Order: sequence, then structure tokens, then C-alpha cells
Amino acid sequence: GASLGLFAVIVVLVAGMVVLKYFEESYDVDYDDFLENYDILGVPRTATLKEAKSAFRKLSLKWHPDKNPKCKDCAEKYIRIATAHKQIVDYERGVLHLKNQRGR
Repeated sequence: GASLGLFAVIVVLVAGMVVLKYFEESYDVDYDDFLENYDILGVPRTATLKEAKSAFRKLSLKWHPDKNPKCKDCAEKYIRIATAHKQIVDYERGVLHLKNQRGR
């Protein structure tokens, strides 16, 4: 009865601690990977969203597969550029959303 319930609570707590520890260790790696998006766009890691968008537009014109039909690497490069831009935009929108939530 009660001892089984206590055991179940302890198991859940330990499992939760293991999961949190995993995410704590993987966070720094994920954030470093995220920061590489700025490098892909060729902008400083302190770049504004406007600067990142401008760099994306220039690079996408240069590397878009439709502009370079004979280039085999252009599609892959374009996808990396587009993905980097999207991740930066999503991150910045999330930060803006959090700022707006706190201001209420």
C-alpha cells in the first residue's frame, strides 16, 4: 500500500533527476551548435535580427540552386544557410515573446 506508493514516488523523482541532468549536460552543446548559425551567415554572434536577415538574403541569392543549376554543392549550402536563418529567427522571436510575457 503506502510503501509501494512511496517507492513509486521515489522512482519518479530519480527518473526526473536523470532526465534533467541529461538536458543540463546537452544544453551547452546545443547552444554552441546554435551559435554556429551566425558563423554560417557570416555575421557576428552579436548580430541583430535585421543584420542576420540581410546576410541571409545576400547569401541565398548567391547560393540558391535555381541561380546555379550546374552547381552540385549549392543546394546543400543553400539549405544550411536557410536553416541557420530560420533557427536565428525562431530564437529571436522566442526571446521577444518572453520579454512581452514578462512585461504584462
